[in-house]
Amino acid sequence: KCFEKAITNFQEALDLQKGILENDHPRIISTLDNLAYSYSKNREYARAVTCYRTMLRAQISQSGTFTEECLLTFRKRVLMYDKLRLVSEAINDTKDVLRLQKTLLPKDDALVLETKALLEELVAKKKSQKAAKRQQPQPVEC
Repeated sequence: KCFEKAITNFQEALDLQKGILENDHPRIISTLDNLAYSYSKNREYARAVTCYRTMLRAQISQSGTFTEECLLTFRKRVLMYDKLRLVSEAINDTKDVLRLQKTLLPKDDALVLETKALLEELVAKKKSQKAAKRQQPQPVEC
């Protein structure tokens, strides 16, 4: 219940900030991070994903490239997809970020390599989930 009040306060702060600051201002980015965290603690993972998506766009706009902070934000978003059990969405999102990184960073950049490793982990997780589903006993019809 504490997070419901935090969500209200951070949303109000964000609304005020957006009225006077650019969308990629560091204060807005910080408020988005706090709002997303509060949503995640309140188990509103889909809303947290939306905040992290907006936050990532603002970070890229502010820096003009894909930074370590961007990768941290992206990983938080993937974690929310995991909480929602949406591995396919996490995979698609990771592919999109990888395409973006390839336009902004050298292909051997550490951030690109880390994103590729994350994609491999997600694909492996999806395969293991499919295998586990296949191993579940099927109901017997009489």
